[in-house]
Amino acid sequence: MKNKYLYNMQFFTLVFFLINSFFINIGYNFLTNISYNDTVIDIIIGSIFIILFLLLVINIRKYYDKDIIDTILDFRILKYPLFIILLIIFSISIIYSLNNLTSFIHYYMLKEVDSFTISITIIFTVIYLVSKELPTITRISEICFYIYIFIFILGFIGLYKYIDISNLKPLFTTNIIAHIKTSLSFFSSSILPIFLLLGLKQKEYNKKDDRLLIIFTIISLLIIFLQLVLIISILGINLTNIYINPDIMIYKKISFLNLFERVEVFLSFNQLLNGLFIITINFYLLKKIILLFTKKKKELIVITLLGIFFLIISNIINISKNIYISLNYILLIITFIILIRTLIYKHIHQILNCS
Repeated sequence: MKNKYLYNMQFFTLVFFLINSFFINIGYNFLTNISYNDTVIDIIIGSIFIILFLLLVINIRKYYDKDIIDTILDFRILKYPLFIILLIIFSISIIYSLNNLTSFIHYYMLKEVDSFTISITIIFTVIYLVSKELPTITRISEICFYIYIFIFILGFIGLYKYIDISNLKPLFTTNIIAHIKTSLSFFSSSILPIFLLLGLKQKEYNKKDDRLLIIFTIISLLIIFLQLVLIISILGINLTNIYINPDIMIYKKISFLNLFERVEVFLSFNQLLNGLFIITINFYLLKKIILLFTKKKKELIVITLLGIFFLIISNIINISKNIYISLNYILLIITFIILIRTLIYKHIHQILNCS
């Protein structure tokens, strides 16, 4: 049983990191340049959309009791087009996240190491995790979750004295279009992570587990919200809009008893985790789809070739943030296609039972 299913706690921590991929793939700077201080409000609105989408995914999982791969296999006509679309989306997402994570590590953590070497290290790590399957991935995510929370609390303690709540004013200064754009942009950052939940098999359906899943998602969204409040209250909105990663810049202010230099390098470890897990799960599902059309014994070859492919391509092309956001909306459409099919089959099943 241990090799077939995810332990619930481990599964929830993995969901936490997938949602937090927002930090690497979208970032506060993209949102605050649209809505300024009102981004604090828009993240709350976007979080409501995210929770609603999560509830939708939970209902789909409840009905099918299988992962997204097996679900699409039940489609007669649409399964091949859907698999092709997912292969493209997962591949582009991996390239995009890999580029962002590599740039982040190179700029903030390992300036003396070239980007290609960093990319190789990330790819080898992902290949290892994927080759060990989900039980290993989720066990590691649980360990990393506790480290993440410890670092977050440590960072908050170090920054507490720099907080100036007056920097959050004024609010409600942007128009409705800006609010909609910012809220939807934040919502879009979680469509892919939540969609990936459909590809991960839990031990069994349990209503209590669903509540815990929602709680862990809310914890993730709460951290994103609190971090934004912290950033604006310390830097002010003008500096927040200037810095590409304002969440890292505020850590430069921290000095624990003047004993440690470059504390921000240690505290930015959380962002490395956020990027690593979203790449790993994308890679894992990509492998699962490809193995549907190849022999299982070639799994290691498939994983290795994929790693080489992404290593080369990620150092050749760059994918814009707008393209990544568009991919998320395509996944939203696919989710609704699956939902519609679910409702139709459920209705037919009820009619057959009544007859």
